[in-house]
Amino acid sequence: MLTSVAISWMEFQFTPLPGFMTFTIAPEDAHVDINGVRANISGPLTLAAGLQAVTIAHPRYQTWQETVNIMGKKNTSDAHGRPCPQLG
Repeated sequence: MLTSVAISWMEFQFTPLPGFMTFTIAPEDAHVDINGVRANISGPLTLAAGLQAVTIAHPRYQTWQETVNIMGKKNTSDAHGRPCPQLG
């Protein structure tokens, strides 16, 4: 005799581990914001995988902005930036 069997399905979506980003910028006193939040770039930053808005700014230079894709999975991305001098 057969009895009914309940079948349950579970769906999983894995989230990649965070990634890291290092910065080498000039002038050295320029500041870096990640998603609008000031970042301490004295060492590698731990960032969630996915798109991150990066801004490098200095009062005497034009601001540099870019959206970067952090691969995550404990990979490290390197950013080398130099804001442009302001004209005028």
